[in-house]
Amino acid sequence: MTLPIATAGKRSPAPVPEGDALLREIDRLRRELDAVAQSWVDAALRLTERDQRLMGWLMRAQQDRAVSRDAGEAAEAAPVAVSA
Repeated sequence: MTLPIATAGKRSPAPVPEGDALLREIDRLRRELDAVAQSWVDAALRLTERDQRLMGWLMRAQQDRAVSRDAGEAAEAAPVAVSA
């Protein structure tokens, strides 16, 4: 027996596995997650110092850009005092 999952929109509800089927699905998802994590670890271990410097440069550039954008939005939103 399966239970429907509540979904938004006009899609029909997807069945939720129960019992052994649920355990098999959990096991499948765990193996998939482990494979993704292993890929990330393998990639991280292959990074060279040059790769790490480039990633640091990109991170700082993104942060600087975000700060500049936020400062610009704050300046646009700041009320302007008008003296009469």
